[in-house]
Amino acid sequence: MERRQLTIVIVALVALIVAVAWAVRVSQEGGLVDSSTTFFARKGAMRDKAQALVAKKQPPPSRKTTRGSRSDLAKVQSVTLLDGSREISDEERVAHEAMNALDPLDGIQRIESYLAALSNMGQASGLYAALGRLYAQTSPPDIERSRAAFSMACDLAPSPEARHRTAHYEVMTLLENALADEALERIRETLAFDEALTVPRMQLTIARGQLLEDKGEADGALATYKALCDLPAEALATLGPKAEDVYRLACLRLAALHRKNGRTSEADAVARRMRERLRLVGSL
Repeated sequence: MERRQLTIVIVALVALIVAVAWAVRVSQEGGLVDSSTTFFARKGAMRDKAQALVAKKQPPPSRKTTRGSRSDLAKVQSVTLLDGSREISDEERVAHEAMNALDPLDGIQRIESYLAALSNMGQASGLYAALGRLYAQTSPPDIERSRAAFSMACDLAPSPEARHRTAHYEVMTLLENALADEALERIRETLAFDEALTVPRMQLTIARGQLLEDKGEADGALATYKALCDLPAEALATLGPKAEDVYRLACLRLAALHRKNGRTSEADAVARRMRERLRLVGSL
């Protein structure tokens, strides 16, 4: 198996883990969208645009599906998401049930019917993210409509962190469908649009470095990892342990690239700085 194919397979497996973790995060942290926060839509995002995406009539993709393992996953997710101590919102319930549908088209229909009657689009970001995922799971995958749904989810995201998390989810979905170039461009757009530092943004940066490595663009990958390795300890401490994990991975990738190119002293220097910075983070 070629290196590029192997990378896509590995990333696809990671994406499946991310999808389950994302669903669990939804149940633990207040749902797909935190409706108690201020609504920040990207410039140009309008309710009319959102409704048009749902109302647009197109021939449905084939109902043929080969995802026989979805039922087992659905049972696990249902117990995890719906057996919690808090009451979930209607939007969460619809998204959970749609993502757990045995046929992605059934889930799509459920979400689109709900969106058509939804009056507060500030609560719709997570529904569109789930819709983007489901369109990519049809047979054949409807990538055009998947990306349109993810775009709307980002437009309606209530915060930079939510927007970056949705973009990361879209990137993983693209990679699952062997669309590495499209994923790389989506990362570039996201990083250029919003400079707010969040853990999902750091994860997108890591993904960019790995994709550049896969394309043989070592210099670009080095610069990408270095941007994360140069983050101040104060920023890492503010973002918490997850940011430290991503930072550590960036340093390890940077050091590995240096070693691969015979720059042992540079690799050792990266490792030393990483240990020093993480010790400093622990003292803040």
